[in-house]
Amino acid sequence: SAPPPVFADAQKDATRISASQVESKDGLSIFSGDVLIERDGLRLQADSIRYNKPEQTVDINSKLHIDAENLAFDADQGWLDLKTEGGIFDNAHYQIPDSQFQGSTPRLTTRSGDETVLIDSLFSSCPPGQEDWYLQTSVLRLDHANETGTASHAVLWFKHVPLFYTPWLQFPLGDERRSGFLMPEIATSSSRGFEISIPWYWNIAPNQDAVFTLRHMNSRGTMLNTKYRYLLAGGKGEALFDYLPEDDETLETRYRLQYEHHADI
Repeated sequence: SAPPPVFADAQKDATRISASQVESKDGLSIFSGDVLIERDGLRLQADSIRYNKPEQTVDINSKLHIDAENLAFDADQGWLDLKTEGGIFDNAHYQIPDSQFQGSTPRLTTRSGDETVLIDSLFSSCPPGQEDWYLQTSVLRLDHANETGTASHAVLWFKHVPLFYTPWLQFPLGDERRSGFLMPEIATSSSRGFEISIPWYWNIAPNQDAVFTLRHMNSRGTMLNTKYRYLLAGGKGEALFDYLPEDDETLETRYRLQYEHHADI
């Protein structure tokens, strides 16, 4: 998707509409054929729309595509308030710009440009149609201002097999550091079998952080991995601690403790 248009300051509230045909009466216009609506930070493309100019609302009864600053999506039909960018759309396939996240939902609701609510959504970082893993959620809220996703009643699927359920899950949408769950990691090997790792990130301070990872291995058991890092004016350091209560193959408790510090002389 192409980025949405950016208007000059004097045109921030302007609405530009083009189409092959238009019929207007009493402030209500019907545009059809290659309809294009552009506002600052928003582009809407559709086959046919009904535009209420006094209310600045649009009814779309055809397939549509929208490019906004925080979201791009296709939908079967929808309704949009151009002033607030709030709207409701059916059977949407969405993508978050500048990230790998995408998914689909039968009902997508936008609340201004800062929040998107997805009902019964599929959410993944895999390419469309190649979702090796995905989250299936009852309600997914995307807070674009804080770059945070919050899911209710989420199930993690891998290769169409459900792996775990959680009633609540929060994760970052961007690169900004914040405490919370990171994306799960999935792997297979001959010595450990199928394994899944669920990391939780702790943003302790601007110069300190830690990751606690619960790692389940079918052939070995469940392990806790911890990693702590710090950065000082005169150097940096890292501490690792891994603990496996009982290895299912060796029947031994296994652990590792490692500490490194690098100093600038």
